[in-house]
Amino acid sequence: MASKRSGIGGRIAALILTVLLIGGIIALIYHFTDGFNEDFTTFNLRYQSEDILTRRTKMTFRAGNEETFEVVYPFELDTKKDYSVRIAPNAAEAFDFTLDGIPSVWDPETEPLRDISSVFQLKKESRSFTISIPQDLTVMSVLGAVYPDKEIAVPQAEELEARPLYTIEVSSENSETVYSVIFSVITSVGEMKLTSDEEGFRNGVLHMESDSYFIEHVVEDAEGNPFTDTENMPYIEYSSSLKAGDPLEISCRSRGTRKIKNVQLIFKADGSDIEHAGDYAYSTKMPASDLLIVITME
Repeated sequence: MASKRSGIGGRIAALILTVLLIGGIIALIYHFTDGFNEDFTTFNLRYQSEDILTRRTKMTFRAGNEETFEVVYPFELDTKKDYSVRIAPNAAEAFDFTLDGIPSVWDPETEPLRDISSVFQLKKESRSFTISIPQDLTVMSVLGAVYPDKEIAVPQAEELEARPLYTIEVSSENSETVYSVIFSVITSVGEMKLTSDEEGFRNGVLHMESDSYFIEHVVEDAEGNPFTDTENMPYIEYSSSLKAGDPLEISCRSRGTRKIKNVQLIFKADGSDIEHAGDYAYSTKMPASDLLIVITME
């Protein structure tokens, strides 16, 4: 009888271990497929200690900064496995320009635009790579570096600056897994009063800097995508020196047929935010912190 009970107990224990093992495998697959939204991969990127598991990721970098990505083969003991990385134009943001009067296109498949890594001083290590964002980065400076002996003309070049023009493409050693990090670059436009109708407000993003505190304004649609409907772009007005402790007043108003759904001010230092005081008007003090203003349109 004792032997029988022992056998039943062993089977139950084995069943529990099997369930735990299956659960662990499912959890592992869930993590490395970004919640079952991607194919399972044994190669991924890591940025600021967080895994990048989606094949296409959008980021915004700040001019003058260095950005480092880790390259991870989580299930491989062979540390000699290699990878490839390049920076190229984002094909989704193609625009026309001329070289000595001859039409050309911002295209990642066109030589020598196919690899513009040198513009960002790409440094590749065995398990990481670093890019340096030039402080004075512009569309014209990039094209000038690629075509040093050409006369370049870019219609409405300033309107392109806030767009995600660049792609970091990272491939596993066998090229079966490819990650694309699409990025835009935010540069300082100085200390000023700025509204949505003035220079500096482009493609739903308004950005400015004073001292060491950075303000980023983002206008999104209800699905969280960049809001690019220029005819219905909301008015955004504020007056502030943008120094810590100085008055910070912000007013947001709808324009056209698209209405503001929500406005959120987030102090990046601690993640706290403040509620709007009617009609999306804010009156507070500039924090000793970077500030993010998110405007969501209906």
